[in-house]
Amino acid sequence: MCKGNYNFPTGNSTQPIQGAMIVMDSKKGEIVGLIGGRNIKQERTLNRTKTLRQPGSTFKPLAVYTLALEEGYEPNSTLVDEKRSYGPEKYTPENWNHQNKGTVTMTEALSLSWNAPAVWLLDQLGLKKGVEKVHQFGISTVPEDEYLGIALGGLTKGVSPMEMASAYTTFANKGVRAKGRFVTKIVDATGAVIVDNTTPQTNKVTSESVADKMTSMLLTVYAPGG
Repeated sequence: MCKGNYNFPTGNSTQPIQGAMIVMDSKKGEIVGLIGGRNIKQERTLNRTKTLRQPGSTFKPLAVYTLALEEGYEPNSTLVDEKRSYGPEKYTPENWNHQNKGTVTMTEALSLSWNAPAVWLLDQLGLKKGVEKVHQFGISTVPEDEYLGIALGGLTKGVSPMEMASAYTTFANKGVRAKGRFVTKIVDATGAVIVDNTTPQTNKVTSESVADKMTSMLLTVYAPGG
């Protein structure tokens, strides 16, 4: 449980920085822990575990890299890292340091959160396929989301921490996504079952092999120098 300001950065304004966290059983989807913001029990503030926000680079494994592995790319496959414009709108993604290396491996692109190669890769794979893969991860979209910026989490309405936690169970659960759930069963005083949610709701998103490769790539984010 978060206490006071200990787990939050100070920020640069009078508005305190907020955050939310979901801890979910990757096989069953059961919520085993959560925090929706600063001192939420005392202040009864907004529970941010269900509010919609832009997911940013956490969306890249869902919209791009899982699909790439399914299509035959490998973690060490070479991607183009150049400043390019796409489509009639001239969408031009840039890396966070405003620099480009020319080429990078897919693992490096993920580990160091490069934007340009992720968008280039989705363009190669096909935007429609990327959107369909996002839907398989349990995340809905609107027509306005169907542009290459979805590779970087550019969603019109955003996504909740609950939805993202559920999507990421796929990698820990051998390619099978578990839908998050707070309640497993409700029984009234007479013993009648009011709600029976004991059976996990799951769907197969990808293969066990792809899930293993994706997990290995994600772990490089925490590797020394990553």
